[in-house]
Amino acid sequence: MLEILATSLLESVSGLIFGKVIQIAVNKGVRRRGSLSLANQRKDTNTSDKTPSLPLISLKGELGNDLMCAYKEFIQNNDITAINNYIQKAALESDITLVVEFSRKIEEDVRIQLGRRVEYLISHVEEIPLNAFPTIAKRVWNFVRTINTVHKGPKIQLFLSMPVVLGFQLGQLIGLSRYNIELFHFEKGRYSKIPSVKRRMESTDVG
Repeated sequence: MLEILATSLLESVSGLIFGKVIQIAVNKGVRRRGSLSLANQRKDTNTSDKTPSLPLISLKGELGNDLMCAYKEFIQNNDITAINNYIQKAALESDITLVVEFSRKIEEDVRIQLGRRVEYLISHVEEIPLNAFPTIAKRVWNFVRTINTVHKGPKIQLFLSMPVVLGFQLGQLIGLSRYNIELFHFEKGRYSKIPSVKRRMESTDVG
């Protein structure tokens, strides 16, 4: 079970950061347990997949940095031990903060206002081509889905800085009632928690 989760995590991180191309290379490495180097990744990138180049996304944060270190350990040494150690550590965290910043940098503001650490920071504060929106939304959603599994259904405090349409597409993928997500909105210099959307309108929702 742990190895299956580790494989899923490797796929998710690769898909988030690099897109489909490098994700394929990691899948091959996990299955064959052979030598998987960065040179092999570049070879697969050049010959195995003709997907157009997509923006690189960085993964940081308190636990995001731990995950990236474990990911690099696997890429360099084909050793999954660090990934398994991360999974065991993450399973103890049931309340996490996830910041996704594509329009402007907000991680520092979130950290200061909440007075707590940011476990995961997904960042790419550069222009994103419009035709890449659906793919970017899927990459972020897949990562959210994976960390939800790793953390065993945690409360996720979610902060977004992105184009409205991209945020809507991400919401379409995440859906309702699948995750315990608290969404925050920035207005007048501060972040406020927004009530969750319900499928059925309650009588108190009508003015």
